[in-house]
Amino acid sequence: MGSALITGPLEDMYEDSLPADGSRAAALVLSGGSCYDRYGRAAGPGIYTTERVVRGVIIARKLKCPVIMSGGAVYGGEYREADAMARLAADIDPSVRVICERKSRTTRENLKFTAEIAKKEGIRRIVLVTDAYHMPRSVRCARVYMPDIELFTFASARVTDPKFRGLTSLLPDHGSFSDSCAGLREMLGIAAYSVLPK
Repeated sequence: MGSALITGPLEDMYEDSLPADGSRAAALVLSGGSCYDRYGRAAGPGIYTTERVVRGVIIARKLKCPVIMSGGAVYGGEYREADAMARLAADIDPSVRVICERKSRTTRENLKFTAEIAKKEGIRRIVLVTDAYHMPRSVRCARVYMPDIELFTFASARVTDPKFRGLTSLLPDHGSFSDSCAGLREMLGIAAYSVLPK
């Protein structure tokens, strides 16, 4: 119930939407973290990123448009999240054109640097792909950095259950605690983006 009250409202803010056709459009997939090996080295896309990439490839295939993978060296080093995302996309469907944005380390930078790519590529419509709880902060950034681009939103997944399922919905568990933390982090991010310079 806690996660439904904290994170659920963020996930309910945007409906999934797609343009009628894919002309001058692109799906934009925001990185959502990596998984690691026992030595602390990034070993590939984490679960949130994987879900986002799968959804982005499905959308790009449906619209016959490119997909932009956005994510740089978040924690330094040579590993770029966009490159790992591109490899996963190629494994899913090698026919989908992938464009990589490799410089970003934050959600703001995801949208800022992707705006530069969109301008260069002549992209006028973006389908923003990220988790439902992350969508409000992402849309806020998109409106700052992509004011001239028509924006569509499509959640890769939601983490809270919108339905009350009896006693089990009232019992705490580790997953719900994690979901609540994700929601609180997003609220803090939205507040910070409201006061920090662009």
